[in-house]
Amino acid sequence: MNRDQEPSPEFLENLEWQVRTALHRQARFSAPARRQDGGTMKLMAVILVSALFGAGGVVVKDQVQEGKVQEVLLAQVEMEIQLAELQVEAVRGDLDDLQRQVAGGMVEDDALVPAQAALREAVTHLNRLQLDREEIRLAGREPQDMVSAPLVRGRDFVTERLDLDVQVVEEQIHLAERDLARVQQLQAAGMIRADEASYGAAARLQQVRLRLDGLQQRRQLRRRFLAGEVTAAEATSQALVIEADADLAVQAQGVDMAQHVLQALEARAAQGLVNESDLRQARLELMRRELARKLAELKLEQIRGGGGAGR
Repeated sequence: MNRDQEPSPEFLENLEWQVRTALHRQARFSAPARRQDGGTMKLMAVILVSALFGAGGVVVKDQVQEGKVQEVLLAQVEMEIQLAELQVEAVRGDLDDLQRQVAGGMVEDDALVPAQAALREAVTHLNRLQLDREEIRLAGREPQDMVSAPLVRGRDFVTERLDLDVQVVEEQIHLAERDLARVQQLQAAGMIRADEASYGAAARLQQVRLRLDGLQQRRQLRRRFLAGEVTAAEATSQALVIEADADLAVQAQGVDMAQHVLQALEARAAQGLVNESDLRQARLELMRRELARKLAELKLEQIRGGGGAGR
């Protein structure tokens, strides 16, 4: 930290108080935080200041290695939890407002569906952070999401997080299916262009289904690892292949969508309905998507070539 960026004693004092307040929320899991000269609270305040000012923090790093890692991680996740709680309150407030508008006949009932989904997603994010806090408390280290991560005092945090992720994606699939059905209804009524909208809605639905498939494969691999059917190394390499496969499938879907959009624009341009600028942007988007697919292919080849192909 440069000397001209040194925080004032008052700044450190206030930051120390904020950290202590955050840690007090998890007092039932550990001894109450006490303010001591040169103690844990001042240490974490210095760590946060170092992060804010972009300092390397060599001395702080040495101190953290002396057994302070858990306190620092808990302080960090507590702050993230507080932000997530505020987000849940905000989204719930938006939903309450919308429900009043529906009750007053100002908006249609359909408007509630995405708002309810947003609330469930915000709550799931909060639940995930709470799982992180519990794992930090029990393991004294950062949470681990690898399929080969060990149980923590008999508890499978990896699967619990995967279950939460699956819930979120299943909700996204429900919304995507709903959007596709609505588009098809509008097409049948002749209110929108028949081909483009349905293709886009169907492509978005396919992408979230691909994400769900990847999560389910990871969850199954986790079960096999815990059952002793695969070693930690095998589980790790297979998880890399699953992830790369899913990424490639999503990128390929993106290329198909970009090609379809470009073809539709070219057909309309021939009728003088689209300007050259729109066509140029569509071509650039297709090139970007094709590059992303090629990179995904290379990544998958590299993983499999490195011995991570066993399924």
